[in-house]
Amino acid sequence: MIERRGSMADEVARRARLKAQLDSPLTGHAYDLSRAPLGMSHLPASGIPALRSEWNRLKSTGISSDPEAQRTLCWLAFQLADALDRAGEALAERAALETALELLPDEGHRHLLRCRLAMEAIAEGNLSSAEGWLAECDPEPEVLELDSAFREAKARLGLARQDFRGVLSVVGQKRGDVPIHPEQEAACDRLRAHSLEALGERRLADAELSQSLAKQRGDRIRAIQRDRVGLAPLLRVRVAELGNVSGGFAAALASGLFWWPIAAAILLVVVTIPRCTLDRDPLLGVNGYALCPNVCSTCDGPLRVVTRWSCSGGECTSNGPQYFCPSPENQIEQMSDDELESKMYHLRQYELSIAPAATSYLMLLGLALPVLLLRTLGRYRADALRKKELEREIDGIARAAKLPVPVVKRSSTSLLVALGFAGLCIVLPVLASLFELYV
Repeated sequence: MIERRGSMADEVARRARLKAQLDSPLTGHAYDLSRAPLGMSHLPASGIPALRSEWNRLKSTGISSDPEAQRTLCWLAFQLADALDRAGEALAERAALETALELLPDEGHRHLLRCRLAMEAIAEGNLSSAEGWLAECDPEPEVLELDSAFREAKARLGLARQDFRGVLSVVGQKRGDVPIHPEQEAACDRLRAHSLEALGERRLADAELSQSLAKQRGDRIRAIQRDRVGLAPLLRVRVAELGNVSGGFAAALASGLFWWPIAAAILLVVVTIPRCTLDRDPLLGVNGYALCPNVCSTCDGPLRVVTRWSCSGGECTSNGPQYFCPSPENQIEQMSDDELESKMYHLRQYELSIAPAATSYLMLLGLALPVLLLRTLGRYRADALRKKELEREIDGIARAAKLPVPVVKRSSTSLLVALGFAGLCIVLPVLASLFELYV
């Protein structure tokens, strides 16, 4: 058992030296296991047989005093252990690590292997064995990689024993309190956030978790979940996700109601294009049957649409489509487009401007209604399946983390806002049409 207990001033000085290594990292040294040895970068992706074959070859050749050869054996032991861990071969994984521990003479490499063996023992629930492995490690190493590996293993042991204050004393109460190597940083962040939340410091836990996730790239959930360390942050992320899908049919309907008027507006733009370019109405001017009787007693639908373009200097401009109500007196229905354009000034009394566009929008809202209902039902079904999945996962995480299952609060605010928005998008076109017809 190694015991080194300097003064507090010595520990501050040691952390300063470790911080200098973090700020100005030295790569390729004997304990840098993040870089593959020459000719072996392909091995991690090659699978267990290739790793085991190279492992057996290195063991048979013996261990030289060359630092790179020793680093290679240590690196390969960790790669093989990782592959066996993913395959669920815990006994073979531990055997590879213990074999490397017997073969490697350097205490730094042996320190790294003992930390890994301690974490494997913690994962198996053998806390006394984990403590034994850590007791043989240097508790105050001068190399950042060695110090961070020890901190992670010791913090995991503290978490397994529900010693949350002990965890924080190892990894620090906030990021930056303790210099930690990037390889262990994410795990230590989760350990810290979990312990803070378990101690009731929810605000601090939120801040630490937010900083950690902001720094991590890729899948946020997988970054938290990959080794099930610090389950409180994972629990919070899952609960937040459940809050987004747990509103049932109301939440699904709210989402559809938000998009319904927007979809109708997009369709209105599509409908307006042939009105402007071809003087043709995809809606066939049917809204004129409701509008035109309010223009004159003999007026009737369908509306006649025409767009007048003015060209000068190679550029053409237009004020958009103009709508006219045909009647037996004005002969609009029998006019060609060119004739209608030339006489439109004298036909102003039969023209409508706002109401045709407004009622076209209302018609498109009606046409989009079946799509809204289908989208709502599809969203509701997908949310229901996701909700069941998340509830099962949250229950399992809460039990594993020894935390109460949180209650997700549901709110109908989003549905009320969506209903208000959709209602406004209906009322405004109606009011605009009435204003033009009767005011």
